[in-house]
Amino acid sequence: MPVFIPNEGVPIDFSQFSYSDISAEGLAVIGANFHPETLVNAYCSGLFPWYIDSGLPHWFCPDPRMVLFPEHLVISKSMRNVFNQKKFDFSCDTCFDQVIRSCADVKRKHDDMTWIDHNFIGAYNQLHDMGLAHSFEAWQD
Repeated sequence: MPVFIPNEGVPIDFSQFSYSDISAEGLAVIGANFHPETLVNAYCSGLFPWYIDSGLPHWFCPDPRMVLFPEHLVISKSMRNVFNQKKFDFSCDTCFDQVIRSCADVKRKHDDMTWIDHNFIGAYNQLHDMGLAHSFEAWQD
């Protein structure tokens, strides 16, 4: 059973809670808020928001967790060929808001709306302004 944390409008310190009953999918917490300090604390506690249901963020901590270390990234030969064809231009942090809003435009299968709402977008734009969230873009033409 995930922990329920009410949204009291203040930053949440996730280290105050015990997550001994995480679901098989990794759901650990329902509730809280998207205050930038809450998000930073969540990531530092191994949690990330995955979706919002009935206005409540759902925070996950799957085991095992995929973590990408750039220094260990191996690019396959076929992907290197794509890069070498120069069909795409790549950039970082040139249009963060546009990228996150484009992600919000992608609808889930069998769902009329996205879970990336204005609160989520606003919070991650604040994290970006703080230098804590980044976008990586691939451009064609």
